[in-house]
Amino acid sequence: MKLKTLSELEHSLGGRPRTAKTKVRMSFYLTQEEAELLRIASENEARPVSQQVRLLIRKFIEQQQ
Repeated sequence: MKLKTLSELEHSLGGRPRTAKTKVRMSFYLTQEEAELLRIASENEARPVSQQVRLLIRKFIEQQQ
């Protein structure tokens, strides 16, 4: 069994460091078809679904301005 070093242990105690741009969880519903299309688009672009949604929202907001 490999034990962690003291510095590794101290680093793991605090959890993940805070970022300057925190994210907010939002819940919304999609139809089965919409969810499948979103998954396909995410897979095609090799992105997580959440990142794909953020990019789509940014594009939409930019078009509104």
